[in-house]
Amino acid sequence: MKRQRKNFVGIIGLFAVAAMTAFAYNIPIPSVNAEPATATTTITVNVVNERIPTMTIVDPSDGDVVTDPAVDVRFTFTNAESFVFHIKNNRTGVTTDINEPLDPSIDPAVGSGTQVKALNLEDYGTYGDSFTITVSSVGASSFAEDSVTISLKSIKIRPVDPDDPNNPEDDPVIEITEKMPGVCSVSVQVYQLPAGNPLFDPAIVQNVESLTAKIVLPFDDALAESGQYRVEVTPLSCTDPTDPDDEPQPVGTPESIIIDYTKPETPVVPNTGLMFAGLNISQSDYIITGLVIFFILSGGVLIYLKKSRR
Repeated sequence: MKRQRKNFVGIIGLFAVAAMTAFAYNIPIPSVNAEPATATTTITVNVVNERIPTMTIVDPSDGDVVTDPAVDVRFTFTNAESFVFHIKNNRTGVTTDINEPLDPSIDPAVGSGTQVKALNLEDYGTYGDSFTITVSSVGASSFAEDSVTISLKSIKIRPVDPDDPNNPEDDPVIEITEKMPGVCSVSVQVYQLPAGNPLFDPAIVQNVESLTAKIVLPFDDALAESGQYRVEVTPLSCTDPTDPDDEPQPVGTPESIIIDYTKPETPVVPNTGLMFAGLNISQSDYIITGLVIFFILSGGVLIYLKKSRR
């Protein structure tokens, strides 16, 4: 009887272990249990646009001075669809915008290359003004830009180095390196600083029909003293040689430069005497000495003549 009871208990134990195993096998893992039946997975994809535009102004350079208002702006670019020019007159503050399409010779699918835009600076200002030119390269979703500042002047002048072996003059020399169209002569006046008194009366007028010209400033003739001077050069218009009444007129705007002048020292006259080379004898001493010698010789001659007559 006891043996049957043990077998029965053993069978029940086996069934309990089997039930516990089945229950444990069907328990879901925590990660699965946390997700609802309707959960979805979100995937973020970052798309990098490699067609970023660039812009570089090749010519003119920043700080250039031009005497011709006709200026070609040359620029290189990549990934551009069109361009915008911003031209600012730095004197007046007025800015003009110009839309410029892509050159038809450039493949729009590439949008890269070199392009030239012709500008006339007199459309945006006058001689003596400076201009800031900004070019924007417009792409599909962004843009790039570059800027330069240039000046429009009637004439470009520079001082010639007094130590230059090609400049043997004691007087200052200036050189005209460029001039605006229609200039055949210039008027030059010099003002001593800080008072500002003019040095020449009248001003110097010189023909400059060639592209460049050097002008000697006659400081020595004007008895100029050492110091600082402002040289002002005014461009003058060309005239009709067949019309004697056609006089040159100022055109554009005068240009100035500052120069430093050192008056040459007066050369010392060398003493070339032989007998009196080491003596400090003035001109009056020479005259008196000459008269004394003259009277002594004259007296000697008279005494000699009297003795010879006897």
